[in-house]
Parts: sequence; C-alpha cells; structure tokens
Amino acid sequence: MADNSTEVIQIEVQPGAPMPLGMQVVGDRVHIAACGRTGEGLSLVLFDRKSGASREIPFPKKGIVGRVYAMEISGPGLLEPGRFSCLLKSGKREFVDPFALRTIGDERWGHFHPKALIPVEETGTEASEAWKNDRPIERPWNEMMLYYMHVRGFTMHKSSKVAHPGTFEGAVEKLPYIKELGINTAEFMPVYDFNEVMPEKKARTTTEAEEAGKKGHMGRRINYWGFTRGNYFTPKNSYSANGNGPESFKKLVLAYHEAGIEVLADFYFEPDMSKEFILQVLRFWRIRYHVDGFRILGVAVPAEEILTDPYLSTVKIILEHVPQEIERIASSCAAFTAGGGDRHTYLRQDKVPNLAVLNDPFLYDIRRYLKSDSDMLRAFQAHIAEHPQRYAVVNFLSSYAGFTLNDMVSYDGKHNEANGENNTDGTDYNYSWNCGAEGATRRKPVLRLRHRQIRNALVMLFLSQGIPEITAGDEFLHTRHGNNNPYCQDNSVNWLNWDHLSKNSEVYEFVKFLIAFRKAHPVFRSAEAKKHTDFRNYGWPDISFHGEQAWAPRYEDYFRHIGVLYAGSYEILPDGKPDRDFYLAFNMYWQSKQLAVPKAPVGKKWTEVLATGEMEKSSKKDPDDGSLITIPPRSVRILMTEDDKPVKNKTKKKKRSGK
Repeated sequence: MADNSTEVIQIEVQPGAPMPLGMQVVGDRVHIAACGRTGEGLSLVLFDRKSGASREIPFPKKGIVGRVYAMEISGPGLLEPGRFSCLLKSGKREFVDPFALRTIGDERWGHFHPKALIPVEETGTEASEAWKNDRPIERPWNEMMLYYMHVRGFTMHKSSKVAHPGTFEGAVEKLPYIKELGINTAEFMPVYDFNEVMPEKKARTTTEAEEAGKKGHMGRRINYWGFTRGNYFTPKNSYSANGNGPESFKKLVLAYHEAGIEVLADFYFEPDMSKEFILQVLRFWRIRYHVDGFRILGVAVPAEEILTDPYLSTVKIILEHVPQEIERIASSCAAFTAGGGDRHTYLRQDKVPNLAVLNDPFLYDIRRYLKSDSDMLRAFQAHIAEHPQRYAVVNFLSSYAGFTLNDMVSYDGKHNEANGENNTDGTDYNYSWNCGAEGATRRKPVLRLRHRQIRNALVMLFLSQGIPEITAGDEFLHTRHGNNNPYCQDNSVNWLNWDHLSKNSEVYEFVKFLIAFRKAHPVFRSAEAKKHTDFRNYGWPDISFHGEQAWAPRYEDYFRHIGVLYAGSYEILPDGKPDRDFYLAFNMYWQSKQLAVPKAPVGKKWTEVLATGEMEKSSKKDPDDGSLITIPPRSVRILMTEDDKPVKNKTKKKKRSGK
C-alpha cells in the first residue's frame, strides 16, 4: 500500500516486547505484537477514520523474536476512541489481528470487511457496578434445562415483534418468554465475529443475484450457522443493534444472569489452530464476558488441555465426543483440584466435573423407538437411565442440523433443494416417520398422530436422566419444511415464526409442564447414576423396569412396550421429604398393550398424572386391582404415588331422644 499520508498520521515507532500478543494500551502508547510468516515480514496498516488517511508502518527489526513482531506506537489522536483502525500486512495479504478486541466494517449482516480498532479504555457495561459484581452461575449439570438458539434466527422474523430483530438486544427482549418456559441455560450458536459471506460454488443468474442482493448480502451465499474461523476475541458486530458487539453481548450476559439463566457459547476451531490459541480464546470469554460454558466443535479439539486448564476448571465444557484420554483427564482434574480449596475437595478421581458430551445415539435410538422400529427396547431402556460415571450427557432430539422436532414426524426424507446442491447435501439417515403424509397436511388423523408422537418424544427427553436440550422453536413446532442441512438459509427456513406459538400453544404448554415437572421431582435428574438396586433397603430399587409381568421386562425384537419405575425414596425434596414414586409406561406399538404395575407401598396409591394418548373403545380397561394398566397405541402413561387416605364418614349420627 502506498504511503501518501505521512504528514497527516504522525506516528512514533519503537521496538516492543514479544508478549503478550495483540494490541494493548500502555500509558499514552499502543503496544502491538503479532505473528507473521517466515520471510515475508510484517507491517501495520493504520487508518485514520477522521481524515481518511492511511499509513503502512513496518515492524522494526529489533522487535522481532522468531516469527513474532512487536512495536510500540504513539502519536496525536491515536487513543481517541473509534478514530484509528488497522490491518496487519504480510507480503500482499492484509488481515485482521487475530487478537483484536474490537472490529469495525462488519456491522451489517452480509457485509464483512473488518478492521481492528485501536483499543481504548472500556466504558458502558464494562465499567458498571452490575457488571463488576456479575459472576458465572455455575449451576450443576443435572439441574440444567438447555435451550439451543441462533441469535439472528431467534428474533429476525417480523412475527417476533421485537424492537431490534436478529440481535443480542432482541434475544434480551425475549428473556421473559425464555424464563416463563422454565429454561435456565441458554446456548448460542457462534457469536464471535465470523465471516457469514461464503464464496460462490457456482455462478448465479442475474435474477438470483438480484434476489439475494435484496436480502442484504450482495448476491453471495451465506454461512448462516457460523461454524468457521473468525475474529475469536470479539462478539459479532452484526448481532448488535448499534454495531457494538462487545457492549451488546455484555448486556445480554448481564440480563440473562440477573434472570438466573446461564449463557453458553459455541466455538468452532479448525485443525491448524494451536492449543495455546484455543485456550486463550476460551479463557478470554470466560473472564472478559462471564460466559458459563462452551460447546466446542472441530476435528482437533485439545480436550485434555481444556478440561485440565486451571482457568477453566469450573467452566462447563460440552464436546461432541468422549475424549479418548478420559481416564487420564479425570485423574488430572482430581489431582489439580484437590488442593484448590474447600470448594473443590469433593471431586473424585473417576470424574471430569466440567465435562458433558453430546449424546448423538440418544437422538437416533429414540427416533427409531418412536417410529416403532424392531429390537429397540434395550437401547431405549439404556438411554432412560443413562448417567455415565466420568462425565455428563446432553440428550437432544433436534439441533441446528437434521430435522426439527416437527419435521421429525412430518417427513420421511430430506428436502434440501433450496440449498443449491441438488438435494445431495445433508444426511440420508433421519430416522423419521411422516405419520402417513409427506410434509404439510390437513388430514386430521395424521395431525393427531404427529402431535401424539411429539408429546411422546418430549416425555422421553425430559424424563430421562441426561441433561435435556431443546432447540429454539421446537416448543411451538417450528418447521424447516424438510430441510435437514439449512446452513445457508438466511430466511424463514431458519427464522422462527412466532405466530406458531399461538397456533401450537398446546405443545408449548406441554413443554412448559414437563420442564416444571422435571424441576419439581429430582428422581428424573439424579446427581449420581442410578444403581438399579435397593441399596438402601427402601423396598424398591432406585430404578427398575417392567413388562407384562412386574419386575420382568421382555426384550424380544417384537416388543415395543416397557414400564419404568423411579423410586422416590432415593431423592429428597427441598422440604426434606422423599420424592414421589413414578411409573412411566411406554408403548410405541400400533395397538394397545398392557403392563404390570408393582403394588403401591402401604398407605399409598397410584394415580395418573399424564397420558399422551386416548384409550380406544375396543381397548381393555385397567383392572380394578391396579395390577395392570392399558397403554393406548403409540403413547405414554405416567402414574404417581400419593397418600391413600380413607374417606371419612361425614354423616352425623342422630341424637337419641330421651324420655
């Protein structure tokens, strides 16, 4: 870049120290340390936004250590807030400093031309007393109710009726809704500053380009999800109502924390990224933005380094797979935390306390059981009680990829034509069933069956031992119209249509009920794994399974019904009393089935609290003695023990008349 503005930008340059990397203000100077490529050299290109002038400043040779270049610069107006931006230049390549704390030129979605801003003293939320006093919540894994959301898609649709659609501010406006639903942990798809504008895979017609341009992204394909590299140290400016991502994200975290809701953030790292860089990113977001945890994606995630890092020891880490070195990690966690104060002395050597793993098999097996595939009872039974010894599991039935909960019961196959890849993208293994009609339909029997299947699925999700995660919009039946890979759909395919909330209010209320039900009864969210035995001599095992005979489940490949008994005596309620006993009867067969119910304890009786199906006229009635119950086709019944108090005779005795 030609330097034609030396007279305008007066800069004094001195060699700097090689650490720390990034830009920091030191007194009246700015210290810059960055990595360059061997043999190419490195320069700082400085832009004066006030005058429009620019200047290229080579790093001095005395400030070079290996491939690290460092210098200190000073000059008139350099620390004026928002005035100076910069890029690094290596050879002919210009790029944003990977450690930039604030960027500009990326405030509009679909227009990504970022430059780093020269850092200045923080103001606003950063300086407020509320932010200084804010702390991560650190809620136990087993108490979490996860809600997975995309900042833009959550409120971008006009039906959201927020003042700032598609932004952090919009997500804050919807906070009362999230709290009312009962959610206590919100997880956001990437909120760091990624480039959403993708290079074209194929040429577009003029009409296609014009239509794309109307949507604000210059006729280019959009990476809607954000699973790509980016400017990792700054929240995304285009997710901010005023273009200031860092400030808007802090306000979101503060508002969610004040509402008692944790904030988790997704990060994607590519294989060429160093372990130390990844650790610095995660530490930064924990310390600078008070996030409660991370879902970390990528093929080369340094799991051991992350999970044993002292700065991240109480940060929730969600990984896609169980680390191969899990036993060594568990021992390292215990060894490190044992001397870290009274707060951590409870940790055992067989557990990684800050680790949870996404339970993909739960999604596949539950969907297969729902649609009545053969030989699925053992897998279903295992998932109901699944509570690994060394880590937590996150159960889910939908996510950013794959079918939504609604599409899971509405489509047999994917419909990804709109992605422009001839429907060849996305998985072919959805384990879905359309219940008799492909896609949208007005056929009432099909719609009734779909709604029943959705209720069945939600019961399985929220009343299993793992951490339940629901994808935003599933609670009011958001549909992607059969698209199971909508990575590039910045439109109503991904944007939540809030008009469906009133249209499908029964499903919303059912989700709300299940969340409250799980919170109220710790038998469904035990802190420790069930032992499947009566190890405290309460009379029943903590969990047991039943078939057409009590205590004798059957697993032949043609069986699709089973009873699950949770013994409440093993869990204590806040008032010091034991929880209730619960019997969950599942029948995914297409005809009614009967299951045996163990006799209720002395002084107790079974009462029904939930049924997802309606009894057929031809079905058998429940026996009067309560030893068996009938479960309608493809449905669930839940029984709960309550006190069996005798009915008092309120008839008053007549007084004898005396003579």
